[in-house]
Amino acid sequence: MAQFVWHLQRLLDVKKKQEQATRLELLHLTEQVAQVRVQLMMRQQALTTMLESVACAPAHERMCRQALAMDFAKGSQARIKALEKEVEAVQAKKRAKTEFLLALKQASEGLERLRTNAKRRFMKDQDKKEQTMADELSVLKYARRAVLRDVSERLMSEPLL
Repeated sequence: MAQFVWHLQRLLDVKKKQEQATRLELLHLTEQVAQVRVQLMMRQQALTTMLESVACAPAHERMCRQALAMDFAKGSQARIKALEKEVEAVQAKKRAKTEFLLALKQASEGLERLRTNAKRRFMKDQDKKEQTMADELSVLKYARRAVLRDVSERLMSEPLL
């Protein structure tokens, strides 16, 4: 029996590898978002802690701490805004990668359907060929038996010399 060979198999393999690579990139982007969010939460927590410490400080220390806290808050707010922008940028990259992955997946699924249909047609053709060969063998076998029967009947009906 002939082996099934599909002419678009290389393309399907390339699409599958691209899909795997894109999934890996998406995983890295997800990790990156998580890391930036952790940094963002740490900055926000540090700012909250600093402001709470100023609020809880005795009156005579509060003025000194308040000036330091305001400087710290300015720097922290700038860094928090930068981290928020970074999260948004990475999220945008992640959305783009997700859309690309979906397009790759649809292409792969379409190729898989084409491959399945091609294999089904190939198997159907192979079955037809095998059936044709089996029919031909049956006809030959029947013809051989008929010829042998005819020859043996003639030999039996003719007198021996």
